Amino acid sequence: FVPSDSMGFKGVDQALRKFLGDPVQITRPLWLQCATDDGSDVPWNLVKTSVMPLDGRVPGLLVNKVRGRGHCVDDWEARWLCDFISKYAPGDASTASPP
Repeated sequence: FVPSDSMGFKGVDQALRKFLGDPVQITRPLWLQCATDDGSDVPWNLVKTSVMPLDGRVPGLLVNKVRGRGHCVDDWEARWLCDFISKYAPGDASTASPP
């Protein structure tokens, strides 16, 4: 999710404005993986609402929605991180694989 000052994360709103105003930063890849069936830790409605200010304004944003294990998607995150590294890191990162 994308935090905000109103959620108790002081200074985030200003940082988000700075981020959105930077033409280089907003084009860099920003991948978020969100469990749509997480009902307690980071509920999907919170994620969906908090990401709205970025919608259409951050070309590098990819929100990967997963379902099936609630908040416990650790090994799925490892696989997705390897995909990210393979796509964006230089060198031999294309051979990366999770443990």
